[in-house]
Amino acid sequence: CLALVDINMPRLDGIGLSEFIRRQWSGPRDLPIYLVTADVILDHDYAIKDLAIDGLVSKPIDFAVLFEIIDTAMVAAEEAA
Repeated sequence: CLALVDINMPRLDGIGLSEFIRRQWSGPRDLPIYLVTADVILDHDYAIKDLAIDGLVSKPIDFAVLFEIIDTAMVAAEEAA
């Protein structure tokens, strides 16, 4: 499992969703969460530290980076099983 969460979503932004996942979701607590953003200047460091966000993915998405993130998550899931 892996969550790619856009920071700028309507109604519930990516940071709010990440907070829900980390604090209230009944699923796996070690779910990797990556915030997706087009922000050039990221002022979301507080959320990354407080919510245990695993990383940021910049838009436009570099697919080599995205595939590396997915591969890492898959390997971790296999090792945990």
